[in-house]
Amino acid sequence: MDSIAECQITVEAEEPAIDSSSLPDEEMGRAEIYQLLACLLSSPPSEEIIVSLAGLEADDTDLGKALGGVAAVAAKSDLKVLTDEYADLFLGIPAPRLMPYASYYVNDQLFGRALAELRIDLARIGIARRENVTEPEDHVATLCEIMTGMIVGAFGEAPRRLSRQATFFERHIRPWTGRFFSDLEAAEASRFYMAVAQLGRVFFALEEEAFKMVSAEASDATAAP
Repeated sequence: MDSIAECQITVEAEEPAIDSSSLPDEEMGRAEIYQLLACLLSSPPSEEIIVSLAGLEADDTDLGKALGGVAAVAAKSDLKVLTDEYADLFLGIPAPRLMPYASYYVNDQLFGRALAELRIDLARIGIARRENVTEPEDHVATLCEIMTGMIVGAFGEAPRRLSRQATFFERHIRPWTGRFFSDLEAAEASRFYMAVAQLGRVFFALEEEAFKMVSAEASDATAAP
């Protein structure tokens, strides 16, 4: 998969502790998809991102088909149309159609306990929200961005072990994003973002299965004499 264009980040990140080019291709692929989702869910796609999407080489896997779906819709869409769609879904007045926050789905309110627990975990691992950012940290795009940083080592140390990535995913992403992506896919205004929702749903399902294997292997290792 070709590299995805950068987008504005919302959490403080230092230079990667290692050269991310030394990461295995599979890990870089994971990081790039998280980064793509972070970009697309934090703001309307830029022309640079649309060009990046057009260069994607999809394969016949479920993930490849989902990526191909995003690229295909993007190729047929005008930037203004995509900007309007994003605004309708996430910036609507008097209220957006979608609330992409963990607290909304987990606690049925914004700024709920899910956000408080996330902030505790972020402080523990040394991640802080940028001063000029007003979005709460439990926005789905920010969580994707954090996963990218954990994979590539963007938070002042080497890439986090898979077990730590799994813990973060299990605590702050898995419990609610399936419902969010279902809502995004079903939203009346969703065209391009229907494809984005399908990509997120497929990718997170793969991540969940992979992390289950990591947890099972860790349990087996602990139980071994």
